[in-house]
Amino acid sequence: MSAQKFEEIKISNPLKNKVIFDENGIDAEKLKQADEAVAALTDTYIFSAEKDAEDMKAVFVGITRKMNWRCEDMQRLYLLSHDMKGQAGTYGYHLLSQICGKLCCFLEQGAEIKPQMSDLDLQVIDVHIRAIEFILKNHLTDECRQQGDELLKGLEEAMKKALNKDQA
Repeated sequence: MSAQKFEEIKISNPLKNKVIFDENGIDAEKLKQADEAVAALTDTYIFSAEKDAEDMKAVFVGITRKMNWRCEDMQRLYLLSHDMKGQAGTYGYHLLSQICGKLCCFLEQGAEIKPQMSDLDLQVIDVHIRAIEFILKNHLTDECRQQGDELLKGLEEAMKKALNKDQA
């Protein structure tokens, strides 16, 4: 076998050139400004997230009528949950992000393995939406880790039960 020669290709990184670094590698003042900007948006985020949670509830009503994993309402619920998952962690709501992520996984897995929705599937979706509302209403950020872990465990068990129900 002959040894292959590889040519190293140098790629310029224009983004790296735009970031200002100090002697420690980070511009502490710019980082502080970014943290302050995110903190200033936290109240706005809660308002926006509460609106998304209301939209989730409204979409869920349509899902209960259609009982179809591939309906337009299900796609809308997935997008709302996915967006909230991505945004929540930025504002210190990692539990909310995890719950939204679990809801996304449940919706994906249910659509893949189950031809029909069951009442149990609806209950699992509903309990995720209620958990989302509870977290937002009570402003449960990362300081509430123990209660969050218990909630996540319960949601995980409900998901497993629903996804395994038809596979006996």
